[in-house]
Amino acid sequence: MINKKMSTILTVTSLFVLVLCTTPLMAGKDFLKNNWQSVSEYYMEAANLMPEEHFGFKPTKEIFSYAEQLLHVAGGNFFFAAKVKGDKPPKPEDAFKAEGKSKKEVVALLKESFDYVINVIDQLPEEKIKSKIEFGKKQMPISQILLFASEHAIHHRGQMIIYLRLKGITPPKYRSGFLQ
Repeated sequence: MINKKMSTILTVTSLFVLVLCTTPLMAGKDFLKNNWQSVSEYYMEAANLMPEEHFGFKPTKEIFSYAEQLLHVAGGNFFFAAKVKGDKPPKPEDAFKAEGKSKKEVVALLKESFDYVINVIDQLPEEKIKSKIEFGKKQMPISQILLFASEHAIHHRGQMIIYLRLKGITPPKYRSGFLQ
């Protein structure tokens, strides 16, 4: 009885690990596009919830303001998608500085960055998504880079939720492009 239970546990665990390890390679165009669309929709909803007078809000002096969080993600989106496309990012680095930018400008740049990622995914042939390119100091599948970029955005989304809550604002309800 114990051996059968142990065998079942090992089998299920092995399958789970196999799925986790191969997901970036299996992630096709539709999967990636749905994921990024979901992340984009959540971001835009959350970005618009924060009143403009709180866009400079920082819970502590050492961390990003709300606007800086959004602009950091926008810059990352442009960077990762341009890398996958084989281009330089379409915006200069100083475009992502919060100083002097209104909520409208920050939100517009964020939206543009998500649209750019989704457009890059749309233009990639399916076979290219599974191909490898140089990223950092190694070769990585494009799908893995796009999932990493999504993870980066979601990491900062968690911080955005805290900022909203600290200002008494209920963030959008959780949702995931993986479960569609």
